[in-house]
Amino acid sequence: MGATAVWDVAVDTGEIATAVCVPTTQTMHFSHAAKALQRRCGFNPSATCSDTWPCKESYWSSLWPEIKGRLGLFHYEKRILRTIRKTHVDFHSAVTDLMDAVYEFESTDYEKLLVALKDGTLGKKHTTEEIATLKKTKHFRDRHGKCLRKKLHQPNTMVQRLDDWFVKYKVTSLGGRPAGGRLDPSRGISLFTSETKTAVENCKDKAIHLSDPLPIDDMYFPIKPNPNSQHQLTEHLSKRGESKLEAFHDRLANFANSGMRDTLADNLHLTGTARYNLSIRHKRLFFTRITTEERKKLPAAWEKVVPHWNHLELWHINLMATDLGMTMPFPMAERLPPDNGERFFSEYIKLVEPTTQKYSGDHCLCLICGDTNIPPQLLTAPPKTMPPTPAVATTQPTQQRQRLSNPIVAPVNTMMQPTFNPFVMSPWLQIQPMQMPMYYMQQPTACCHKYNQWLSTRKGRPPHDVNCYHRNGHGRQWGWPTENRSENVRNQNNGNFSL
Repeated sequence: MGATAVWDVAVDTGEIATAVCVPTTQTMHFSHAAKALQRRCGFNPSATCSDTWPCKESYWSSLWPEIKGRLGLFHYEKRILRTIRKTHVDFHSAVTDLMDAVYEFESTDYEKLLVALKDGTLGKKHTTEEIATLKKTKHFRDRHGKCLRKKLHQPNTMVQRLDDWFVKYKVTSLGGRPAGGRLDPSRGISLFTSETKTAVENCKDKAIHLSDPLPIDDMYFPIKPNPNSQHQLTEHLSKRGESKLEAFHDRLANFANSGMRDTLADNLHLTGTARYNLSIRHKRLFFTRITTEERKKLPAAWEKVVPHWNHLELWHINLMATDLGMTMPFPMAERLPPDNGERFFSEYIKLVEPTTQKYSGDHCLCLICGDTNIPPQLLTAPPKTMPPTPAVATTQPTQQRQRLSNPIVAPVNTMMQPTFNPFVMSPWLQIQPMQMPMYYMQQPTACCHKYNQWLSTRKGRPPHDVNCYHRNGHGRQWGWPTENRSENVRNQNNGNFSL
């Protein structure tokens, strides 16, 4: 279909709001999806993080005039890290110093983590030297980074620290400050490549676009520790959507591949995205609706396990309980919103056709996006026609009886399509026993394992096992082995039946 990239958006909670396949990374090709996201009910961002900010700042300001744009922290660091050699002996130390040049940990969080490491509530007791060694590895960020809030430096402070970092690890010096780096003892190579200096200079110029748009207390969602935990460290969920978006990209690469047909790939992508959003909403329940007394009864290892993936099935059980006069057993179950016409992944590129669409600069000029006087009820694409499904013999509201052509990947009320059992929904259940239709034909029973495998293909002559009574030949009829069959028959004629 000509898709070469995926444009996706993550909100502050980390949930994926939209994801569409596009032919190129040009802004005009995902303009239709961006405007559809703008019209979505309840979607009104106050700040945005992009990997190319301030590029296309005028376009995003036209969609949301009061939005604050920032450069993403992940791509800011990646611009430098991809230019240095990972095999160098000082690589991990350079990465740790680069992080310190860009941001620092909040002092109170860092103090609590040091206390937990030294008193042994996070495992074994660590000494000061062991903690200093652990900080220079990636394990410190992977294991304990969730308990530390990152506070970005001011632009001028960041520029000065980046310059100090570059001088510390460079090998040669052509005037100016002396170099403090070294060649790798075993390989004889430097840490920096020819592109590192240019990348550092560009990051100095873009440091002004990296500061947080909100105070440090408003940039994180705090999650209180489990009452049964020993360390009692608060976990902080960052509101920087770019870090969560990159974490989603790691899973997105494993949902589907280019060797699949488009319908199967869309099903895998939509299911994986919906489950990713469900796992985030399940984690957020521990600081929104689940009380401390309820958490005491739940093991800490099960807090990250999502109990249910399909909330439509839970709503069906709630409706059945309501019909019987009982209370709903799943009050936290969510419901699908009505179809607003948005399409995702390959459905977007087939419906919108970005390469043949008309544009005004970077803005889409299709029938939905171009005319601002269209009523809101006409701003949705026509839904696909679905074959009629058999009615269920239960009382359901009208909204629950509708089956949408595609699930909605939205940050609010996003569910998967219900998984219906075709046998349960089949009208064959209405047929009384011994009243089969005339065209019913009994399926042949398999006499052996090989014949059972042949029934799935029905190609060639039906094979049989060695001991199957359907095999031709005198010896095979009695279940004798095929090896030395003439000797077996001769023994039978002599009255000797030993094999």
